[in-house]
Order: sequence, then C-alpha cells, then structure tokens
Amino acid sequence: MEVEGLNPKLFPTATLAYIGDAVCSLYCRMENLKYLNVSVIHQKVAQMVSRTGQSTGFERIVRFLNEEELSIAKRAFNSKAAKKYGNDVSYRKSTAFEAVVGFLYLNGQKERLDYLLKIAFGVEEDDSLRQECAG
Repeated sequence: MEVEGLNPKLFPTATLAYIGDAVCSLYCRMENLKYLNVSVIHQKVAQMVSRTGQSTGFERIVRFLNEEELSIAKRAFNSKAAKKYGNDVSYRKSTAFEAVVGFLYLNGQKERLDYLLKIAFGVEEDDSLRQECAG
C-alpha cells in the first residue's frame, strides 16, 4: 500500500517504526495461523515481535539491506525515539528494524518486504528463531 501524495523517505523514523511494528505483528500472526488457537498464536507472536525478537531479526537482515534501507536503519537506530530506554541496544535495533519494515511497506515494496521478513523471522536461511519461538 502506497501513501498517495506522501514520500515515505521524508517520514520521521518514529512514524516509520510505528507502521513497521504493525506490519511485523500482522506478518507474524499470519505466519503462525497454523496453530489455530488464539492464545498459542499470541504467545508465539509476542516473542517474535518483542524487542529481542526484532533485534535478532535486524541482525539477520542487516547484511542484506541496500544503501537506502541501511540509511533509514541508521537514522532510526540513532533517533530520539530509539533512545527512549537509554542506550538499550536491543531497543535501538528493533526500532531500526521496524523503520525499515515501515518504509518498505509504505513504499509499496511488497516483494522486498516479504523477502526480508522471511529472513528476519527464520522462514528463510536461518530457522533458529522460529524454532525457539515454537518452544
């Protein structure tokens, strides 16, 4: 979904992260529908979209980011919003992750977004996070 008349490149990183958080949550819910039980889905999604889960996801995708995405991630990592909890590196990485996700979503780059989310949450390349969340 593109935002008509607005350029996501100009959005504050806090806004990109806000949208990215919602996109991550929906993505993780859809990935875990196979469990059918809402409380099980919620438990698994909560782990995946937690500060730790998103920080780990960011570490997995950072080497795959292009120059534009890396620039957004760096801006978000160093933003006032990311420093909300002081110098909590996990929170800062999760904010960077969410900002990249929000940017890609608002920019209509669905294939790129899907590719990175699959890597971040262990669907592609490294399945350890998904296995950890499955308990």
